[in-house]
Amino acid sequence: MKKAAFIRKARLVGACLALFGIFFTFTCDNSPFISGLGPKVDILAPVIHEVLPVSGDYLRTSPFFFRARVTDDIAVKKVELYYRQDKGSDWKKRIMTQTPGTKDWWEYEVPFEDKEFWPDPEKPSDNGPLYIYVKAYDGEKARAPTESDPNSYKIKMGPPDISLNSPDLK
Repeated sequence: MKKAAFIRKARLVGACLALFGIFFTFTCDNSPFISGLGPKVDILAPVIHEVLPVSGDYLRTSPFFFRARVTDDIAVKKVELYYRQDKGSDWKKRIMTQTPGTKDWWEYEVPFEDKEFWPDPEKPSDNGPLYIYVKAYDGEKARAPTESDPNSYKIKMGPPDISLNSPDLK
């Protein structure tokens, strides 16, 4: 009698475990063949792989594109470009858009009319440095955004400067 009761309990426990396994296998939000308890969890912060143009380049033409390659384990929600002309000035923000036809590339086009960004080409004295960095968000509110290292550029919109030191012209 004890043996029969034990076998019935073992079968009941086995059946419950089988039903439990089937339930969680087919009711999760992932593929029906991957067991889990809900949607995928975003566990990694976005990674900024590169920012173009590379730091140190001259910026001479307009319109001009800044591009950044950003990835995340789930999705990148937003990428921002921060810039300033002088090291002591405040950072100004622009929103980058995802490059059409790509998954990981984001861009910001600086139009020539953006006088806040570009110096006046008629005033070569306005030429000078430009500093930028990129900030990427993945949508997780508890996680801080990822920031790139700052890049610096030289804006050269005016004509070239020519300086002659020798021969001495008399």
